[in-house]
Amino acid sequence: MRDDPRFGSCLVEIKVSKNKTLPSTALKEHQRHALEVATNSEMYFKVPDAGFQNPADSFILKRAQSYLVVYFEKTKEVWALKIQDVPPGSVSLDLATERGLKILI
Repeated sequence: MRDDPRFGSCLVEIKVSKNKTLPSTALKEHQRHALEVATNSEMYFKVPDAGFQNPADSFILKRAQSYLVVYFEKTKEVWALKIQDVPPGSVSLDLATERGLKILI
């Protein structure tokens, strides 16, 4: 995604599906909320100081597109879905191909 011109600054939640469907329990409510906030308004995040060398202390996203990115192990495909295109419940490979952007790996 980093080198893909279809994507600008964005917030991303990455999930792995062992089958052709990501279960409804995979995307937690707080994760969905953060993705929606970053897209619809603004989000501030302080990067924890945990003894590692971090690139920055914090970041702010204002109306940045957010994505649920799913790697489907069975087909070895990666799809990025805009958070507004992710329904409540599970995310199937068919839904990802209809609504998402395929990421080349």
